[in-house]
Amino acid sequence: MELPYIQQYYEKYADQGFRVVAVNIYPDQDEMLPAWRERLGLEFPILVGADLDRIIEDYRLESTPLNFLLDSEGKIIKRFDQYYPGAEKEIEEAVRQALGI
Repeated sequence: MELPYIQQYYEKYADQGFRVVAVNIYPDQDEMLPAWRERLGLEFPILVGADLDRIIEDYRLESTPLNFLLDSEGKIIKRFDQYYPGAEKEIEEAVRQALGI
């Protein structure tokens, strides 16, 4: 699971402009979010109520998790499909490159 790593990057790079927003696309999981946030120590916002059909179409969602790294204009810089051991290193490197560090 990449969320604990993303939380670490959120803490580590926040003072350099890095922000995180998660989107939960499964309404039946919305009530579980507070427990997940607490268990995983997640401090970044998690949005709910997304239109799943639109997310699937607009972002070519084929599986979850799906992570995007955006620039300050909201343009997608990097897409990370699914999570696998070692993906956290790729995510952090992309974050560092985007921040210019």
